[in-house]
Amino acid sequence: KRTEIKEGFHASPAGISQMAFITNKFGNNRLKHAFLVLKDDKKDFTYFYIKNWPEKVFKTKKDDLRPALRTITDINRFDITETMDYIISKEFEGWRNVLKLSKFKKKDRFTYKIIKDKMKNKWTNMVTARRFRPNSKNTSLFAFYSDKKFVAPHTFKYILMEGTDAKINTLCLNSVLGIINLLLLREQTTEAYTDIMESDLILFDVVNTELLTEEQILQLLELYDELKQYEFPSLIDQFEKECEERVKLDTKFLEILGLKRELIGELLPRVYRCITKELKTN
Repeated sequence: KRTEIKEGFHASPAGISQMAFITNKFGNNRLKHAFLVLKDDKKDFTYFYIKNWPEKVFKTKKDDLRPALRTITDINRFDITETMDYIISKEFEGWRNVLKLSKFKKKDRFTYKIIKDKMKNKWTNMVTARRFRPNSKNTSLFAFYSDKKFVAPHTFKYILMEGTDAKINTLCLNSVLGIINLLLLREQTTEAYTDIMESDLILFDVVNTELLTEEQILQLLELYDELKQYEFPSLIDQFEKECEERVKLDTKFLEILGLKRELIGELLPRVYRCITKELKTN
């Protein structure tokens, strides 16, 4: 089955993403390329600071923020409903001070209307990472779903699915089938980065839920709920150490789709060794 794919929020000109995204610091590695960092969330306001100026705290109304996903670094759950970044849609007190320190060049021309306009029609429940390092210790998964629609930059591809379809195919793309597709179809760039072009992504195998029985759909949704809170280790560790939840995801997913458990048990260790070798080599 082919699926519709769309480009993410285009973070240009340079510096626009610094003015747009507030990075959630639930993993220290996520802050490497961050500019605005989340400090605290309250009922009506969100507090944040510039990474290299932590003593100066800014605040904005919660109503002026929207859910976002800025980077896959340290995202170790495929369900990101409760682990989101933010995108700012309106001016806040002190925003001009932030602008002065940002890399946005034509500062006299910046307004948050630029970001608001870029956000139009850029909402999704499901994304795949486009440019990332599969062999990084900070990469655990590459397809993500949220119950809440969110915005992601163009380093992601939007998969235009919702609800049941999106959940089942988030499992599919993160399963051993999805990782095999990733390794076979990716384009290698500098520093072991993988760049998944749209022409590659449309070749990935996805599940056509219309061909599944109600029982299969129910079982896959139960598997999703069973694993959605699990924090996966890095991709390399998942396959090299045959981590329990990786084996559970692949075994149950393939079994629900009709493969015999005995055959799955024979194949997975061999496939895992091949994937580990490929990840370590490239």
